[in-house]
Order: sequence, then C-alpha cells, then structure tokens
Amino acid sequence: MAEIKSALDIALERASGIKADSGADLENEKQGKKIANLFMNGEAGINLADELKKYSGAALEAFKHGCFEALLGQLGLPNNVNDAPRQEAVAQGLDIVLGQKKFSETARQYGIIIKQYCTELQQYDAALKQQYAPKLRQKEEMLSRQLGQPVRLDPFQDPEFQQFYKQSMDSLKEHYRGLIGQVREAAENLFSEGE
Repeated sequence: MAEIKSALDIALERASGIKADSGADLENEKQGKKIANLFMNGEAGINLADELKKYSGAALEAFKHGCFEALLGQLGLPNNVNDAPRQEAVAQGLDIVLGQKKFSETARQYGIIIKQYCTELQQYDAALKQQYAPKLRQKEEMLSRQLGQPVRLDPFQDPEFQQFYKQSMDSLKEHYRGLIGQVREAAENLFSEGE
C-alpha cells in the first residue's frame, strides 16, 4: 500500500535539496556584479573571461550569477547614440558569461538591433524636427510681431512639439522593446539551462 505523506514531510523533502547561500557565495555574487559593471563601463584591465577563470565550482556559479544579473539588468535600448557602446559591452559580457557558442548569434543580432535603433533614432529626430519646422517658423513669426524683435525658438521649448516628439519616439521604442524582450528571454533561457 502506498505511503501517505504529510504536507510537512513533502516540504521537508523538497527543502533538503535546497542549500542556503553561504556568505562566500553571496560575496562571489556581489563581486560578479561589480566586475560586470566595470566591464560594461569599459574599465581598463577588466577582462571578463579572465575573471571567470579565477573561480570554480560553487564560487564560479555565484560569480556568474552576479555577472548575469548585472548584465541582464542593463540589457535594453540606449538612451542616445552615445550609450550604444555600453549596450555592445552588455552583449559581449552576456556572450562570455553564457558561453560563447551558445549566445554568440543572439549577441550578434542584438548588436544589429542596437545599430539599427541608433540609426533610426537619429533619422526620426531629424525628420520630426524638419516636419515641425514650418509650424515652428509660424510661431516664431507670430512672437516676433508681438514682441517687435526677432525670436528664435528651440523646438523643445514648444509643448506641442514635445508631445508630438515623445509620441513618435515612443512608437519607435516600442517596436524595438519587443526585439529586446526576445534577446532577454533567450539569455534567461540559456542561463537557466546552464544552472
């Protein structure tokens, strides 16, 4: 006859396979986050692959987990074109932490996504300003007549342009966020397979 187990017995069986994080594991994870951030910032002398080689066993897993968390937390769209190198470092770091063969194609695609996004970001910016220019000139002329002196407006001083610009940029970002979500999911799946 089958043995009937209490809820407590079942919970204790499941919990026996879970080990508590040791202080060393937490420290290694913290160090992984620190090194990953230095790597993303382009700190001289930080070679993520070499740093991984310094660890083994549970310490390596904790260090990799910290790196992965820090890198994944920064995976996203750059705020502007100047942030693109940081995103490239994120992809490179994930590639190293996840294993070069596993993630390299996804990292390459992520790099292409970031480059396309930056190109479109610049094109959208220029096109939106050009599209709004006639309306801005009308407002400048009206203010010049009212004040009796020439007036130059920056488009971002105009609340109507700000709203138009934000809506247009948000639609561009939304398209790319879906692609970034796919990269994030692939990275998470690969990391959970490796654990």
